[in-house]
Amino acid sequence: MVGQILKSVEGDMSPTDCVGENGILCENKGTCVSYRLWKKLDMAINDVLEGITLADMLEWQNELLIDQYVI
Repeated sequence: MVGQILKSVEGDMSPTDCVGENGILCENKGTCVSYRLWKKLDMAINDVLEGITLADMLEWQNELLIDQYVI
C-alpha cells in the first residue's frame, strides 16, 4: 500500500503531534474539541493512504498521459 511507502520515506503522516503514532501525550485531550477533529482527520488520512496501491497510482498516471495525447 502507498501508505506504508509514504510512512517509510516521510515518517508519520498525522496532521498534528498529539494524534500521531508516536504522538505526544496531551494532557488536554480529554477536554479538547480540537483533539477529536485531529483524530478524525488522522484516521481519514490513514484510510485513504492504506486504500491506495501502486497499481492505482500507475493507472492514474496512465489516465493523465492519455488525456495529454495530442496529434
